[in-house]
Amino acid sequence: MMDTLVVVSVALAAGFFYLQLERRMHEIQLEYRQEVNTMKLKHGSEIHDMQLKLLDFYKIEANRKLSDLQRTLEGKIKLLDETLSNCSKDILTRLEIVERNIGTPTAFYSRLSQDYQNSQPGTILKFDDAILNIGNRYNSLNGKFLAAEHGMYFFTWSCLTKTGGNIYIGAYVNGQQVVDTCTYSDGNRVSEYNIQYSNNNAISSSGTFVMELKKNDEVWLQVYHREAEFLHSKYTYFTGHKVLSLP
Repeated sequence: MMDTLVVVSVALAAGFFYLQLERRMHEIQLEYRQEVNTMKLKHGSEIHDMQLKLLDFYKIEANRKLSDLQRTLEGKIKLLDETLSNCSKDILTRLEIVERNIGTPTAFYSRLSQDYQNSQPGTILKFDDAILNIGNRYNSLNGKFLAAEHGMYFFTWSCLTKTGGNIYIGAYVNGQQVVDTCTYSDGNRVSEYNIQYSNNNAISSSGTFVMELKKNDEVWLQVYHREAEFLHSKYTYFTGHKVLSLP
């Protein structure tokens, strides 16, 4: 009987201890899970905080770099503006100097609108087919160019006549002949001064000169020496322009 009681007591005690052990193991598992979850939450918050701090750092660095870049660009833009401003002033100054030297633009180019035949000495050639007349200084009605201001002027012309024809064309400034050009026939021989041949049936005479003119000086082309037998309208022209102004 005693043995049976002992055995029963031992069995009950063993069952009790086993239940206590199982309960304790369950508690330990719960504690472990809670600790794991707590650690996850804790480290997750730390990681998130680190991410936010890193993001703030990058923002600060990016803003600092942008500010440095903006200051650098502003400095370069300011320097460029100053350089351009100085260049513009220099260009304007140079243009003013050039404008003072050149003065008011003056240029003309005009042709004969019809042939001249048997023109007598003293006849002023009126180039009435004006192709260009900047400044309106060439008068196609009287054939005279009127200088707008004191300066250096350039003139050139070309006159076409028939082979064997005689033309004497002079350039006049205020009534004084300053340049003479001619073609003339000496029997069957054609002599030349300042001339170029265009073909077997025609011959041209041309002239060029540069001269200092004062304001209102007049320049024109005129027949001299002898009768000009024939001048072709299409190929006879007079042109000139002001090179620069003089004080």
